[in-house]
Amino acid sequence: STNVLNHADGVRYVGAMKDITVLMPHYRANPYQRLLADALARQGVRTFLVSHWDAIDPRTLLRVRPQVLHLQWLEPYYSRSNAFSSFCTTVAFLVALLSLRIVGVRIVWTVHNVHHHERRYPALNALTNHGVAMLSHAVVTHSASIKHVVCPDMHLRPDKVAIIPAGNFCNYRNDIGRAQARTLLGLPANAFVFLFLGHLRRYKGVDALIETFKTLRGEELRLVVAGERADDTYMRRLSALARHDDRVMVRGGFIADDEIQTFMNACDVVVLPYVAIDSSGSLLLAMSFGKPCICPVIGSIPETIGDARLLYDPHDKQGLWKALSGATQRSDLVEIGTRNLEKARTFDWDIVAVQTKDVY
Repeated sequence: STNVLNHADGVRYVGAMKDITVLMPHYRANPYQRLLADALARQGVRTFLVSHWDAIDPRTLLRVRPQVLHLQWLEPYYSRSNAFSSFCTTVAFLVALLSLRIVGVRIVWTVHNVHHHERRYPALNALTNHGVAMLSHAVVTHSASIKHVVCPDMHLRPDKVAIIPAGNFCNYRNDIGRAQARTLLGLPANAFVFLFLGHLRRYKGVDALIETFKTLRGEELRLVVAGERADDTYMRRLSALARHDDRVMVRGGFIADDEIQTFMNACDVVVLPYVAIDSSGSLLLAMSFGKPCICPVIGSIPETIGDARLLYDPHDKQGLWKALSGATQRSDLVEIGTRNLEKARTFDWDIVAVQTKDVY
């Protein structure tokens, strides 16, 4: 079974956590933890999803001693409003992990990205990474390419690092067609639609996407940018960039799982123009809907994608423009999307759960 704990719930489950796995942090807008927990439950692993570190005080964890503490993204545990408070939080976090390890809690860390996306406090990022890597009994990466970076960067033995791909989103609701989806979004039936769907954060290169798209000619072209805003200043920049081109639609806000199909089924191509990335859930999401994807050749993208025909060189200043322009002339987009879907189906959550349980 799976439970989600918020701060107020922390003490309620004291004494009920033995022989269970705590997964943290859990984000409402990121389904990864929930899908992993559900798959682990099907393998007989009892899990608790914890929204933040202080949802269960470290002293509580020390008393109840869960079998496994599985960490995911580390930023909530060290990044604060200034460098001094971030340093103090980092030290407290690492001391708490050391205490848990001493009393027998098995610590596992999945490295989704080696470096903090916004590169805030890089020294503390490195300190936290090295500390958690040292204190963890096992480390998980989603691809061989990330493992090849993590092992030397964090001084880890290769046998301590397991490669377990992230699972797909093929079980998401997908029962409306293109015509209905475009009507719901107010898009012309005959338009060629590019889509960016995901958190609107600087490292994802959405501003460069809008700027590049605006240089393309064609009244039939459309760009839809949708996702939860993480930075009001960046959101204002995106809105300003889109203001003078009626072909660009920017929608900032949380998108529920059942609404994703509207955006995916309305588009011809998904564009993920990352400035920096190691592993991408948005890419797996697009592949799970059978979409051709324009992405840079960075991180684990080449290993993940089913068809690489729309990938571009991030070092080529015209790379994104060439990929966007070229996509509008292609006749094989359906074939590319089909191959992406076939690859996505291989990333089965039940297989992920079996491999994760073996690491526990």
